[in-house]
Amino acid sequence: MRQGFGYLLAAFGIVFRHTSVLRLAFLPFAINTLIFAAGIYLMVNGLWEWVTGYLPQGEDLAWYWDIAYWLVGAVIAVGMFGVLFFGFALAGLIVAAPFNDLLSAAVERIVTGKVVEARFTLWQLARYTIASEGRKMAVILIIQISLFVANFVPVVGQAIFLVGTPLFLSAVMAFEFTGYPLDRRGYTFAQKRAYLRSNFWVCFGFGLGVAATLPIPLLNFLLLPVAVTGGTLLALSPPPTDPPAAAPPSPPDPS
Repeated sequence: MRQGFGYLLAAFGIVFRHTSVLRLAFLPFAINTLIFAAGIYLMVNGLWEWVTGYLPQGEDLAWYWDIAYWLVGAVIAVGMFGVLFFGFALAGLIVAAPFNDLLSAAVERIVTGKVVEARFTLWQLARYTIASEGRKMAVILIIQISLFVANFVPVVGQAIFLVGTPLFLSAVMAFEFTGYPLDRRGYTFAQKRAYLRSNFWVCFGFGLGVAATLPIPLLNFLLLPVAVTGGTLLALSPPPTDPPAAAPPSPPDPS
């Protein structure tokens, strides 16, 4: 676990020592910050006005309407945090994915001197992406719903929720950020899972370090490119095996 967390710390050195990596690291941070700021603006200026428009207004209203305003404000604040935390963070991660892949490739080139990629046709790439991402989202959704339902079961279910949530978040973060170099090698969803299982404690330590930053607004966006860099370092040490037989072969090394 310490070794896994160490990859996250080592990523800072890679990002800030190489100008080319730092430029690529800035793009995901800028994209996610803009999306987050737009989300806050829309929530505050749109949702609040829309909801409070249904409440009576005026200085001669009874005291309980003041309480209603405070309660509505609290509900909206909690709802805003949930939507921004999950919805806009996910959207930002999807939008920044091409830049994250470029960042991961730049880190791989610095560490190994080359970038290994499976040779995909456009149709193979589309089929691979849909299959891999579809299975990932299905598994994440099933586990999330299961943990949410378990939380309503006293004692046993709540214990499962408290223990399972950090484990689940750590696994998702490790899977997501080690996925860029593995995707370039053509690993399927099942093969990436097998790779993470074979390096479980290292991946868990890394994923736990990333997951700890998720509830902190803006800091999570700042550390996003660091997480991409750290996940790439983890996946390259030791280097993954050659692309699985099910994937198209890698192009020859130009050197």
